[in-house]
Amino acid sequence: MSARRTRQVAGVVVAALAVTMSSCGLISPTSRPSGPAEEDSPSPSPSPSATPLSLNQQAERSKSAVVRITATTCGGGGTGSGFLLDDRHVVTVAHVVAGAQALTVRRVDGRVARATVVGLDADREVALLELDRDLKSKRYLSLSSRKAKDLDEVVALGYPLGAPLSLTKGEVSGTDRQIDIDDGPTVKGLLQFDADISPGSSGGPLIDSSGEVVGLAEAENTGGNGLYYAVPGTTAGGLVQAWSATPDVPDGSSCPASYSAVAITSVHPDAPSVALMLERFVAGINAGEDDLTYADGSTIRGYDLAARQFTGGLRKDYPDGDELASAFAGVELSEVELEKVNNPKGLEDTADIRWTVADRSTGDTCDSRTRATLRLDSGQWQISELRGLAEDASC
Repeated sequence: MSARRTRQVAGVVVAALAVTMSSCGLISPTSRPSGPAEEDSPSPSPSPSATPLSLNQQAERSKSAVVRITATTCGGGGTGSGFLLDDRHVVTVAHVVAGAQALTVRRVDGRVARATVVGLDADREVALLELDRDLKSKRYLSLSSRKAKDLDEVVALGYPLGAPLSLTKGEVSGTDRQIDIDDGPTVKGLLQFDADISPGSSGGPLIDSSGEVVGLAEAENTGGNGLYYAVPGTTAGGLVQAWSATPDVPDGSSCPASYSAVAITSVHPDAPSVALMLERFVAGINAGEDDLTYADGSTIRGYDLAARQFTGGLRKDYPDGDELASAFAGVELSEVELEKVNNPKGLEDTADIRWTVADRSTGDTCDSRTRATLRLDSGQWQISELRGLAEDASC
């Protein structure tokens, strides 16, 4: 059985990061420099004499512990799912967070935190994240020490791309399965199950009737037979225990030199992800008609890269780089600062940006402040509106 992440090949696709652009982006110019948030509805823990909770009840109680993970790379980004182990740690699968320059974690009620990877095993497809703040969940999930068996009933919880938290029910239909991930390792010892999952759900928990996590959603078989795969909770449990005692932070990577660094004043958790998007936009505007080169050797015109950072109304005004070239011809942006990010809970933000605008033909410059309306679309922040804030009239 073979697979590759987020793309269909030889029968299996990983249901997670839907990467919108090439991983870790541009190297250098070749020419020249989702619905409204749902509320927590925790149920009280049953007393020792109470009737055991049903699987459906356990799933309902678990919802507040399931999170959406946004992973931003130099070239784009994607989303996956995970779950809160305690007030500062999230468990997910490795491919959701591998190579990310910035990570944010959102609960079902819209609370958000920055995250860093403190443990990652690509061969066994498990990762542990540490949060910079408490997300105030009323429930946490634990990894089961019991191995799942055939015909065990499970519920899969996760965030499909562009959709709110979703729950699906099914059964374990096999154990000790193996899949080959294209451009990645062979993953062994997986559970096979039939609860439907979709891209964006990878890393989400499979819970059993005890309310414990018996698996982490990993991959989908695309042969049309409705089979899916999960990393066993017992596999994740041993790794998480080791990383909790001794964190194993993977080596990071940096964005290419063709990106102009964006200074970040905002302390909002979304700020690093928004800044990476702005770096792509600024790199595209400054390259203009020149090509920029991706890590894989492919190229893109600067204005086309900038236009890809737009969505909504701006995408209608600037569907490609030609329209953008007319509007920004001769403009160069520098000294970019992300001053403030305002999050109204959900998948939309506004950001206040300060930058220096230069006219290449005259050398004239001015300082401008702009407010951008942003939307998280397929795992990357995009600009849906730009408007001035007390900017220099000459801009």
